[in-house]
Amino acid sequence: MTAAIEVNGLVRGPLAGVDLAVFPGELVVLIGANGVGKSTLLLAIAGLRGAAGRVRIAGHPGGSRLARQALGFAPERPAFPEDADAHAYARWLASLSGISTGDVDRQLAALAVPAGRIGTLSSGALTRLALAAALSGHPRAVLADEPFTGIDAEGALRVGQALATAAAAGAGVLVATHRLGTLATRASRVLRLEGGQIVNLGSPAAALSTRSRILSLVRGELTEVEVGDAAAEVARITDAGGRVLRIEPELGEGG
Repeated sequence: MTAAIEVNGLVRGPLAGVDLAVFPGELVVLIGANGVGKSTLLLAIAGLRGAAGRVRIAGHPGGSRLARQALGFAPERPAFPEDADAHAYARWLASLSGISTGDVDRQLAALAVPAGRIGTLSSGALTRLALAAALSGHPRAVLADEPFTGIDAEGALRVGQALATAAAAGAGVLVATHRLGTLATRASRVLRLEGGQIVNLGSPAAALSTRSRILSLVRGELTEVEVGDAAAEVARITDAGGRVLRIEPELGEGG
């Protein structure tokens, strides 16, 4: 199977020969402390920052026209024109790639992106706007850099669901974040970027085998508990039909 995202020997700044592969249908979470190079890695994969090594998107050389067409990228700090209308701008961006207005509108609705001038939107709304634009057009590969920035509990649920839906539709999704949160029950694998290299932590359950504080919503009731086995607590919440809203300490804060 051709990987949706494939990186071999990537070197740039703190990245010291990174290798990774994300396959169609996978939702892979990348964690790591501030400054280890998570954003640098995603920018390099997207072809927006030069780096030594090899990148392929759905089998196409990174940065090529075909790679760009196959990729949806939601950066941590999207640069949108402040005077533009949010929905109109998302539709215009999509039209450049031949993506239908209907598909864009579905993503905007799923992520509850408010209409209005971009300059008036909250940081969370801007994050959701960037993700809606990235997910439009059924990309074969998706990169999302800190997609929970400025997001409240309801927004986090929408973001997690949107990313999981993209993976279920066949995209390979790579998410760089400090917050596993709503991805705790949705991620295929968790990776840590540490010392310029990728460390495979395995399943979210394996990555959550530490003491954590968990905020959840079960049958309409918000509950926050501190547990020694976060994986078991996440499983209990899920079995009860609940949702994990936040997990602390954030996994990316480790060494």
